[in-house]
Amino acid sequence: RIMSAISWIAGTRFLGPEATLHAYETSLPCLQRATSPLARLLSDAIGGLAATVRNEALLAARLGGAALAAAEAQGHWGLVMGILSDYAARSLRGAHGPDVALETAKHGRESVLAAGLTATEGLIRLLAAECEAFARQARWEDANRSAGEALSLAKRGGLSRYSLTATVTRLYFCTQRLNELKELQASFEQEARGPHGAPARIHADFVASVIANIEGDPALAIERAEAVCSAPELTPGL
Repeated sequence: RIMSAISWIAGTRFLGPEATLHAYETSLPCLQRATSPLARLLSDAIGGLAATVRNEALLAARLGGAALAAAEAQGHWGLVMGILSDYAARSLRGAHGPDVALETAKHGRESVLAAGLTATEGLIRLLAAECEAFARQARWEDANRSAGEALSLAKRGGLSRYSLTATVTRLYFCTQRLNELKELQASFEQEARGPHGAPARIHADFVASVIANIEGDPALAIERAEAVCSAPELTPGL
């Protein structure tokens, strides 16, 4: 039951905070009965996520810290990466500067190296946060290196790139890399032609809007941006 609850809650990550809290609150009676070390770890981790969504910083830090320590002690490195990637991304949306995200990314990289992990979506999200932190410091070469590594790992492992889209698009915009922007858009356009192409369609429109703006076509830029803003609320990656 714990694993089912965690899967449900984790599956709402792209659907917005209301969906996450609904799944968490519905699952809470089950999560509170967790007793084994792994079940307790998962319960604390997801409780920390819910507390973060509610802006309960102290509770989020306590539960998240307990979950991270337990995951490292038990050798659950995939979970460690997931927790660290959430920490890094949320630090960039809060009151912390980019240094916190970079320190978290460094910790994650060391964990990957120590455990010999293959690429996971958590690692891609961690690299997205690292790239954004470098860009905020105008460390463009470092940001480009993080972006390139993340895109390469995502492609090689067949992993979701949604966490990279906005960050990499801003990076390419700021460094005037129009060709790379067009290649990114083309890759999403290709994915959008598949049977499950709705999320890729949104990301293709987002990048296309930026490209149109750069090329001096504000009407097209507005049209593509409005397509993103009017997408169904539960579109994955929105």
